[in-house]
Amino acid sequence: VISDYLLPGMSGRDLLKKVKSGGLPVEILIASSDENLKSAVDFMREGAHFYFVKPIDTNKLLDLLPAAIARAQAASAKYQRMKSMEDRIATLTPAQAESVWHVLSVDTQAQAAAAQGIGLPTLKQHWQTATDKLALQGIAERYLCYTILSNRYGLHPSHANVELAHA
Repeated sequence: VISDYLLPGMSGRDLLKKVKSGGLPVEILIASSDENLKSAVDFMREGAHFYFVKPIDTNKLLDLLPAAIARAQAASAKYQRMKSMEDRIATLTPAQAESVWHVLSVDTQAQAAAAQGIGLPTLKQHWQTATDKLALQGIAERYLCYTILSNRYGLHPSHANVELAHA
């Protein structure tokens, strides 16, 4: 998105904040007649891909577009992975979600069962059902699942040993 700093009804800064807070994978390029370096730095810190001083140098814009598009595509892929994992997590019961989180955050399933206050056979049943629903593929997906569950339930152990979680 290429936006002027001054828009009817809102500023370019308001647009930038709204887009970035919505989590959408969109890159924003701001154009302004303000040559103030502080304004440019502030916009970049707030997530703008670039800050142009008008009049816009078309060649500079064309040079920046491939990088902006690549960043947007990478952000879109990340957003899709996150959304897919959230959708899969939504199929879990609360007990299954808690079991998955405990297994991903400790070294052994026995520790996870003890931390959850359930027997090992129950934990293994929750883990098997949950992993079938989640279809976790590799360490990156396990870590993503762990992160989403931690944020959703406010669970944050002192360490997370995702690599050693037993399948």
